[in-house]
Amino acid sequence: MRGVIADLEGLIAASKGTVPTGAVAATFERHSSALPASSEVLAMFQGLAAKIHTETSPQLAESGVRRITVRLRQRESDLGRWVDRRGAKLDAKQGRTT
Repeated sequence: MRGVIADLEGLIAASKGTVPTGAVAATFERHSSALPASSEVLAMFQGLAAKIHTETSPQLAESGVRRITVRLRQRESDLGRWVDRRGAKLDAKQGRTT
């Protein structure tokens, strides 16, 4: 997810108010290829790419792409907290302390 965020921020930095829809969709598609088929993140990336492909405008507003990156950061943070909690539970089960 960090790679997608970094790529989207690069597109925003290179833009002058709008970002090409094709470049945004390609970012999600490129990063989807490394994810397992059962991944919820894969489904999210594919859904976003499909939605972006249906846009009638060849450009997306920079503010819209920024909103996507904010949501992705939130999702990444939520996922990180879940992994930390899960790891702590497993450690406690095995008698390890962190």
